[in-house]
Amino acid sequence: MINYNKLLEELNGARLVIVTKTRTDQQIMQYYNLGHRHFGENRAQELLTKVHLPQDICWHFIGHLQTNKVKQIVPYIYSIDSVDSLELLRTIDAQSAKINKITNCLIQLNLAEEVTKSGLKKDQIPFFMANIAKFSNVKINGFMCIGPHCDDTNAINDIFAQAYEIYLQYAQTYHLTTLSMGMSHDYPLALKNHATEVRLGSLLF
Repeated sequence: MINYNKLLEELNGARLVIVTKTRTDQQIMQYYNLGHRHFGENRAQELLTKVHLPQDICWHFIGHLQTNKVKQIVPYIYSIDSVDSLELLRTIDAQSAKINKITNCLIQLNLAEEVTKSGLKKDQIPFFMANIAKFSNVKINGFMCIGPHCDDTNAINDIFAQAYEIYLQYAQTYHLTTLSMGMSHDYPLALKNHATEVRLGSLLF
């Protein structure tokens, strides 16, 4: 288990989202009591079992989200970091409008084009970005990228570098602020490629 304060120093200002999948209330509160507020869940059902925790927790949804689960989580979520289709974005927008909320979102990229992962391929990004202005109850803050599932650091680094290039391409026009990439096994490579947010779980528990 890594030292929390040392980790924050290493992140050098990048936001830490602590992934709480399968973690207990007690484990989450351990970090809450240190002042941490950004936590991530990747299943709607599990997120809903944790919304009784302090109301100033900023919950990030980081897993594949089915459109029929959007209504359940929108009231509790700080950001949906895994938007992978215009259909999903349209549903988030509609459900957010019903409760008079602007929901933060990140667009998930699948630059390695792995069949086991959701996300936009590189050639799908321009059409997606051209259509986001239609939705007034979502705020697109940037991109989320998962590195390829392999031990090849060069391959992982290449995907993160591509994600940063895409982020730069759209950041000014769309006022983007967030590039979320890097998990417990590859976050140093993500930081090297200018990640502004990392998602860590096993390293902290």
